[in-house]
Amino acid sequence: MVGPAKRLLGQERDFRDSKPDACPYPFYPEPGGLLPWAGTDNGDRVCWLTDGQPDEWTVVCWNPRGWYYDAHPVGAVEFLVGWLSGHISTRVFPDAAEFAEED
Repeated sequence: MVGPAKRLLGQERDFRDSKPDACPYPFYPEPGGLLPWAGTDNGDRVCWLTDGQPDEWTVVCWNPRGWYYDAHPVGAVEFLVGWLSGHISTRVFPDAAEFAEED
């Protein structure tokens, strides 16, 4: 891990250490840690929950400003297909149809 990713996760880790009740997940590279792989222009993050083997990792959507999380028991591809088709929703950021209406 290098550069901005290391800095970002270090900042989040510091917050978790100071307020563990607000942050139920560790951060990668800790076992079972969140590893961000996508985000919105509003700062929301889509993460893998790195529990088990990589092909078993599930998705956690996360709003770092409000410190709330929305776990989904599916992998990244299934999450994206479900979110884009309207079959999966998250309280962390708007549904895909709402993004499309903004154009």
